[in-house]
Amino acid sequence: MAAVEAGATAKVAISENKRGHRKFDTYDLPDWVQHPLKEQPAKAALLFPGEQNHAVGMFAESSERPAVRRMLDAASNALGLDVEELALAGPAKDMVPARINQPLMYLAGCAAFEVAKELHPDMAFRCQAVAGFGIGEVTALYAAGVVSFDQGLQIARVRGEALQDFSDQSATAALIVRGTTVERLDQAIKSVAKQNSALAGQVHIARHDFPGGFLCAGSREAVRVLHETVAGQGVEARVLPDLPAAYTPLAKEAAAKVAATIRAMAPRMRPPRCDLFLNRTGLRVRRGRSPASFADELAAQLEAPILWSDCITEMLRWGVRAFLECGPNRSLKYMLSRHTLGLECPPELLTPVDFTENVAA
Repeated sequence: MAAVEAGATAKVAISENKRGHRKFDTYDLPDWVQHPLKEQPAKAALLFPGEQNHAVGMFAESSERPAVRRMLDAASNALGLDVEELALAGPAKDMVPARINQPLMYLAGCAAFEVAKELHPDMAFRCQAVAGFGIGEVTALYAAGVVSFDQGLQIARVRGEALQDFSDQSATAALIVRGTTVERLDQAIKSVAKQNSALAGQVHIARHDFPGGFLCAGSREAVRVLHETVAGQGVEARVLPDLPAAYTPLAKEAAAKVAATIRAMAPRMRPPRCDLFLNRTGLRVRRGRSPASFADELAAQLEAPILWSDCITEMLRWGVRAFLECGPNRSLKYMLSRHTLGLECPPELLTPVDFTENVAA
């Protein structure tokens, strides 16, 4: 008769075969249990890059695929411009404005996913998880089957218009910071307000890219003072002028416009076909969950920092060992390589990551 071994960390059935040898079987174990008697199959995840990852020449090799052609035509009609011509010929500066860049990067990620279905069908159709960075989270919703292409394009358009209005009405900048901790960076931000009380609440951490890597955003003056503060501490920092302070409380009005669109669309969204890791929480949404259970996190994304480092940590803990970056450039590959170099965790989580070639070109 089977019994459960006392003190076991998970339910393990112990029985004896006809020769009296003990036999171990696992039962009723959730997929996250790391029990020595339970085989843990390697998991794969699709990653979708965020805004400002555009490149002249996008879609050159994919535009004639029927699915991609339909997407290009739909995006061109929605935006009132020839998206394919802009992507192929540029100039790159015309792709920078948020009202263009947001839907353009959504389109690039969706096109890459369609190409991945042909080049990497096992990962594209059988991936266990998806995650997207910034606007890439909307692409991840499409890949997970939560939204249709047209629904995602609508969200991307609203995001683009909202961020463009925010950018036009405010003088903002961003600061890339490398080689510090979140605690030290928080202290540096607090010191900005101490130096000038008028700058209180005018700069925030907008992105947690990888351990020790952040992006802060806010008013130009607050970013300038923060730059001087962290540089004086010997921290690597570089200013990115004129970027909107997305993913901070300063983008509250822009976030409200996007939130209204997402909440109105939520009843028509579908449960994800695979697990989904969210920017706002860094946590996993299990496949099959009702979109109503995570719509608020999607709606509030633009006014909260992107916890990308947390997303990667959770995916590695959950057993993801293969990552496919779907989109132009390789920004997520870089972040992931930096993440695994600095990650403090059990050795089994540091299994070499399979960086597959990008598929959007």
